[in-house]
Amino acid sequence: MTDQEREKTMDEKNNNSTSVSKESNQPFHIKYRPKNFDEFLGNEETIESLKSFLARENRPHTYLFTGPSGTGKTTLGRIIAKELGCHHIELYEMNTADTRGIDPIRQVIEFSRYVPTMGKCKVFLFDEAHGLTSDAQEALLKLAEEPLRYVYLIFCTTKPEELRDTLKNRCQTFSLNPLDEKTMKVLILRVLDQEKAELSPGDLESLIKSSDGIPRAAQMLLHKIITLDKGERERILLSEAKRATLKERIIELCRIFLSEPVRAEQNAKWEEIQEILKDPYSPPEIIRGLIRENMAEALLNVTREDLRGRVNEIIGYFSSGGKDFDKLRLVEVCHRVIFGIREKGKQSQVKGRTKTSASTTTT
Repeated sequence: MTDQEREKTMDEKNNNSTSVSKESNQPFHIKYRPKNFDEFLGNEETIESLKSFLARENRPHTYLFTGPSGTGKTTLGRIIAKELGCHHIELYEMNTADTRGIDPIRQVIEFSRYVPTMGKCKVFLFDEAHGLTSDAQEALLKLAEEPLRYVYLIFCTTKPEELRDTLKNRCQTFSLNPLDEKTMKVLILRVLDQEKAELSPGDLESLIKSSDGIPRAAQMLLHKIITLDKGERERILLSEAKRATLKERIIELCRIFLSEPVRAEQNAKWEEIQEILKDPYSPPEIIRGLIRENMAEALLNVTREDLRGRVNEIIGYFSSGGKDFDKLRLVEVCHRVIFGIREKGKQSQVKGRTKTSASTTTT
């Protein structure tokens, strides 16, 4: 073997070693991202429907994927591009949370005019598509309605309600849901098998429950704990399980707050809230923050004027108190929300406004 051949062989070994090293250090949700439909777990009806559409000669050219973060919307977009024969160089991914204005969309329209040179088609994938401005969505309408034969558009979003109806109506829409516990177990065991690692039955169950059915969340948490010792692993899983349980309880709490205020049911609602608040391990300040987050989310989605007023009122209740917002304050505020009791300061402010309004009218 010549010196040049030895040098080339060494370079190849080093390159392969570097490639393996990089892959081994990758987070599991990237390392084990599905590359085809067979590897994609869950949402079977959606996958079968999608495969059926792609098999048609007159297949749709515009797709919309909706669902919670981490359920595989972007992954499916990439799988579609591969199924359509798109070369990875001609797959244009755009995170519209970062590039949301009209100028990047003008570039998309310009690029779409040129035929593909590497593969069969060009695919434009818009991640977090709800971040597109109104002007950007308007600019895409013609391309979405009359796409060139080699152009495909894919929109992924957690908030489809923020997309214009005129754009949504031009898309073939598919919804992705969180995985059930059985499918989540298959996903985790598949990764453990690839990594030649194990989890105790208890840790596996805790990991499943902590992930809320979200594949990415499960894989990220598994990557975090897989090399830890037993004690540290259990501590993290317990913390994550408490967080997931608390989140569920806060959602239930907000549901009770927003249910129709029927006086005869107030005591029953209060009993439900008492059960939720009895958990001694949930810091009041964290509960308050989660309530405000959920209410802010509700404010973005409700359309009824009276319900918006109710949401704003509840946000106001949980915005005051500062550092003094302890467990007693939390219970007191929840009681006030359910029974409609105003604080003295707020009552006097309301009365003051009423007096002023009345005197102004008289004048």
